[in-house]
Amino acid sequence: MFKHSADRIPILCILIVSALDFYLFFTVDNYYVLGIYFFLMILPKSQICAWNHHHQHAPTFRFTVLNRIMEFFYALHTGVTTNLWVLHHNLGHHQHYLDQTKDESRWTRDDGTKMGEMEYSLIITITAYYRGYLVGKKHPEEMSKLPGAMRRLPESMRKASEASGRLPEAVRKPSEASGRL
Repeated sequence: MFKHSADRIPILCILIVSALDFYLFFTVDNYYVLGIYFFLMILPKSQICAWNHHHQHAPTFRFTVLNRIMEFFYALHTGVTTNLWVLHHNLGHHQHYLDQTKDESRWTRDDGTKMGEMEYSLIITITAYYRGYLVGKKHPEEMSKLPGAMRRLPESMRKASEASGRLPEAVRKPSEASGRL
């Protein structure tokens, strides 16, 4: 069932955390308990992002249907669907990571200085879907796999990105940055 036995423990952890999330969601009405749970789970859930990243490069299961089910849980925890991974990360980052002016997951500011972890995380969180959309325009075969609503998101995402004010110039005005976002 698993391609690599090392994936068993991470998958077990993700499914346990998911079950706990659903249990608390449906049974707990106390905001304090939910707030404490939220803060206690920040570090454990951050590992799910790393496992998701690994899964996108090396699928966990031998069977596609099991990988798609697992991707549902990854998306619930990270907010990143498999379709976005392909567009933003595989096509946008891996093809351009050596050129920070083109990298969709760049870690440098417009002036070339390195971003801090929080700044990088915030910018990627705010702009990932919009950047993925722009990559998708260059790869219509991948873009066509997205649900219709996702293909219509860019205007609202662009406006949200512009409203943040802390985003690099290239993100605020992609058309003026030589096609760079």
